[in-house]
Order: sequence, then structure tokens, then C-alpha cells
Amino acid sequence: MLGTVFFQDSQGIDYNEFMLLYKEDLKGKEGIYVVQTNLEQDNMKPSKNEFHIQTRSGVKRQGGPVVKVGKTTNFISRFAGYASHNSGSRSSRTDQGGIRILYVSFLNKKKLFTSGKSYTDLFERQLHRMLKEDYGLLPTRGIERYALTGGIDVLFEKINSFTPDVKEDENQFIRRSERLGGERLMWLTRDLSDPNNEMKIHIEFH
Repeated sequence: MLGTVFFQDSQGIDYNEFMLLYKEDLKGKEGIYVVQTNLEQDNMKPSKNEFHIQTRSGVKRQGGPVVKVGKTTNFISRFAGYASHNSGSRSSRTDQGGIRILYVSFLNKKKLFTSGKSYTDLFERQLHRMLKEDYGLLPTRGIERYALTGGIDVLFEKINSFTPDVKEDENQFIRRSERLGGERLMWLTRDLSDPNNEMKIHIEFH
């Protein structure tokens, strides 16, 4: 992975505590994160909440702790949004409110590719493609949420060892250009010898 793992903990830290410790470090950063709610159903072991999910390679038995994997260009705002929806931190050990931050990695902010996409965009798109194949998607739970049969530490290993295929972005840009007939140039001219003195549009394909 072309980036820096900033935080990684399979148990995670409650939102309020995490922001108290690391808010300044998150400013101006973008990258990948993993969060988990304190809901009992999201923290159950595989043997207690197994079900079947259809993936590209067939039906897989799935279950385990449920996490949200995503990317952001503003960690502070994104985490605050989750905390607003789920409450920040639990008030007691039995409280199921609040979220925990499990993982944060910082990735390159620069737009590196001809398509204008950043490394973070490319990383997330291809990472989710792999995770959907490995874990499938949770029914009724929305996108980017996965039940981790192998456990959270296995997910960390997958993310930390993942390197996106940069050429895929370049090839998509080339194919898109070919479908459009190549680069298209357009400009306006005015023919002074034309008695109507009208502007004319010129279009040229390369």
C-alpha cells in the first residue's frame, strides 16, 4: 500500500476518545478508514450470525463482526457524521450507542492520473471490488459494510497488503477517449469577407 497506516486496533476506540487524542493529526488528511457501531448485532462472532451471501464466485457462508469500510477527504467531518447518527461514545458497557474507530490510513492527496482521479479514489474503488468478492454485501445494510468471517485483523491485513492497479485507470481513460473518437477540439472564427460577418464553429477530431 502506498500510504501510511496511522491507527489500527481490532477493538477500536470510542469516537469521543479518538477525536480527543488524534483530531489534530487528522487535519488535512485523506484516506481509508474502518469504523464499527456498538450494536450487539455488529459485534457478534461468526457462529452466532451466519447467513449466505451471493458473490461472483458463488454462494458463501458469511457472518462475524460487521464494519464499515470507506474513504474520505475529511476524516473529522466524516467521523462526526457517523457520531451524529449513532451518538459519539457509549455511556456504559451495556450501552449499544456510539461508534468505534478501528482503522485509519493516510493516502496520497494528489491527483495522479489522466482521468483526474486521485490515488485515494483508485485505491477505494479497487479495494471494495476485492472486499465484495471476499465478503459479499450485507442485505439491507447499505454499501461498504461487510461481515468479517475471518475477523477484523484479517481485514486489516487485506487493506495493508493491497496495492491498486494504476494501469487500470490509464486504460479506462484511453478506452473512453477511443469511444469518443479521440481528442476533440472546438473553436470559433469570424470570416471578415463574409457580408453577414457571422461566427463559425469548427470541430476537429484527433
